Order: sequence, then C-alpha cells, then structure tokens
Amino acid sequence: MAQLSRPVAAVLAVVGLGVLLLVWASTASGLIEGHVFRTGCFGNPPQDVPPSSYCSRSTVAMATVVASSSEKPALVAHTDSGGYFSLRLPAGVYMVAAWMPRSQEVGAGSVRTSSQPGGATPFGPIRIQGGTTVHVDVSIPSVAM
Repeated sequence: MAQLSRPVAAVLAVVGLGVLLLVWASTASGLIEGHVFRTGCFGNPPQDVPPSSYCSRSTVAMATVVASSSEKPALVAHTDSGGYFSLRLPAGVYMVAAWMPRSQEVGAGSVRTSSQPGGATPFGPIRIQGGTTVHVDVSIPSVAM
C-alpha cells in the first residue's frame, strides 16, 4: 500500500474536519420557515354569508421576520415575492414576529391604515431543535375599514 505525501494527507485531514463540522452544524441548528400573510375581514355581513366572501388573505412581499432570544443575537429575514421566509437558527427557544414594510400600509384613497410600520404581529414563542424544520405561517391583521 502506498503512503500519502504529507501535503495530501494534510488536505484530506482538513476536508474530513470540514465535513465533520458541517454535519455537526446541521444537527446543532434548525430551520424556521413559512409565509407571512395579510388577513382581515371587512364589514358586518349577515350570518348566512360565508367568511370567504368578505375576508381576505394575501401573502406579503418584503415583510420583515425577526427571531430573538435572550441568549442569542436576533436574526432577521425578509419574505420573497411569494411571502416566503426561512431562517437557520441555533437550537433554542425564540420569540418570532413579523411586520409589513411601510409602503404596504397605505389603504384606499392613499390613507395610512396603521400607525405601526405597516402592521405587525405580537411576538410568539417557537422552539427550534437541531436538525429539524419548523413551519410557521404568520398573519398580520388588516385594519377594518
């Protein structure tokens, strides 16, 4: 059996260590993913009218999603054009919230519909375990008109 030269052995050792670190990192962190929606029901319909005829739910592009923890720095993601976001986080418990960009808070007649930055959700707890994916859909309530 041929012996490896020292430079080749060193490269193989570094590559092996990198693979081990990659495997460890994927099991020491988890993924939170989901969509941000703008939801709301408008008006006061009769009881026999289904909610789907007066309620709406649409995805929010460029919404900001924040995951914060008392032990780790806060991480931020923005939704894509379909309202989708994902954050890779170290295992732990996080408080997660989302808000819409100010440009999307303007309602009919160019009147601002919220005093907050585009509408926001309260923070809610999410537990991330290593090597897992948690799916969370976040709804930002619309202001009734």
